[in-house]
Amino acid sequence: MIYGVYPSFLDCGYAPSLFWNSSLEEIIDLIQSYNRREEQRVKEEDTKIKTQISLNWVLAQQIGEHLGMAMGNRTSLTPLYDYFPELFKSEKEEADRRAQMNQLELNKARMEDYAYQHNERRKRERGEG
Repeated sequence: MIYGVYPSFLDCGYAPSLFWNSSLEEIIDLIQSYNRREEQRVKEEDTKIKTQISLNWVLAQQIGEHLGMAMGNRTSLTPLYDYFPELFKSEKEEADRRAQMNQLELNKARMEDYAYQHNERRKRERGEG
């Protein structure tokens, strides 16, 4: 049995002298450890590939949005924090805060305009204007 394990042990990149100086349990542990490392390496490689595919997709989306705007379409650019919410969390919070402040300013301006229009109407009704 030990001679059937020898080629697998060497395929893991270990030296022949380590094989002959190790117990069967140690050899099995080393082979299992190598297999776990290889599985992890494959998962990391898959993650890198998926990340690259995602980035290429985002780039294609952004190019399409820019071309659409250049051709006069009324499209808006999707902000990066919509594509990568965890990565751009603080930028999203800042954009939300700015949007809220802009909405408050707009509401304030509308209220002031309404008050002005209301006061002007009352003046006209009284014959003051």
